[in-house]
Amino acid sequence: METTIKKPTWTRKTLLRYGMLQIPGILLIGMVLWTGYYVLGISGRTVWTLFLLWLIKDTVMFFFVWPAYQVSEGDGWYSLNGLWGEVRKTLQPEGYIRIRGVLWKAKCEDTSTVIPAGTQVDVVGREGIVLIVRPRHKPDP
Repeated sequence: METTIKKPTWTRKTLLRYGMLQIPGILLIGMVLWTGYYVLGISGRTVWTLFLLWLIKDTVMFFFVWPAYQVSEGDGWYSLNGLWGEVRKTLQPEGYIRIRGVLWKAKCEDTSTVIPAGTQVDVVGREGIVLIVRPRHKPDP
């Protein structure tokens, strides 16, 4: 049985981080529009409409990119620790496992262990993008 993972939600800190990082872009578009108004003679209504559209764009984009601004506390939602998978290519000590239909490079927790293909393994950690696994022990009936 796989571990249930709770989907994350954004926090005030995430919103503040995103907002602060949008300020340079807002200032830049403001200066461009101001220049367009005074130098090129663009109407004030057009300038304010474009500025408002820019702000709306930043607001809408937040809902698509907020995980990138989330403060990472451990691996959180994105962690594979505690999940299990099946060895696809024998781990001696490295090979490949499949978790939820995705192929991952993995290596044995105990480097002297060889885990044959078809064996179920538990994810116990990671080193970069390589998962650390150990053979899954089935509970006694």
